[in-house]
Amino acid sequence: MKNDTKKKKVTAKSVMQIDYKDPVSLSKYLADGGKIVPSRISKLKMSQQKMVTKAIKKARNLGLLSIGMDHYDTGSKVEQINPAPFEV
Repeated sequence: MKNDTKKKKVTAKSVMQIDYKDPVSLSKYLADGGKIVPSRISKLKMSQQKMVTKAIKKARNLGLLSIGMDHYDTGSKVEQINPAPFEV
């Protein structure tokens, strides 16, 4: 006998509630390296995936989410130097 169990798809209501200001809910759609999870894995429709992608990109531009892996985010940036480091 064939087992006809289908995976449950994410409803449109749960994706509609995703906002770029909420990085905790957006992190569900990010892989370990910081890449956006494709729709074949996240089981989202194309329109839902586009909304999630836009929200993630907007959050990254505002600095709410990291751009990638930790060594990518901090490795190439120059550290801020205090103009008066020896003041007490």
